[in-house]
Amino acid sequence: MKTATAIHSAQTVAAATAAQSGVYGVRVDLTALTVNDATIQAVVTNGASTPKPGEKLILNYAFSNNDYNADGAATFKDTLGPSAQKLVLTTNTVASSKRVFTTDKITLRARYIYMWVDYDYLSSDVTLDTAVIS
Repeated sequence: MKTATAIHSAQTVAAATAAQSGVYGVRVDLTALTVNDATIQAVVTNGASTPKPGEKLILNYAFSNNDYNADGAATFKDTLGPSAQKLVLTTNTVASSKRVFTTDKITLRARYIYMWVDYDYLSSDVTLDTAVIS
């Protein structure tokens, strides 16, 4: 039986009344995975307060062999944005609830995968847990 390998990153995405772009960046070193394809799973968990209907996060992800980690999420967006894929994460309107989103299987094409978040408005904090799962 094949065992799945996952590399996680959890962080709080802060409520904001203005658009946020290229924030909450994560670099995942894919050398820990021993397969050529994987999926990205994103779990959005509400806190005690709930987002309003229609609020969403956009999870962007792109591959690179270059190490941009020291440069931060804004560089991920500026440098890798044109080649990025997107996963729309709609929020749930129930307190303390979770929504799970998963990409189709993707071919791992480089040493690193970079992920960052864009959103227009978020009325309450949520936790975003991303994982690359082989």
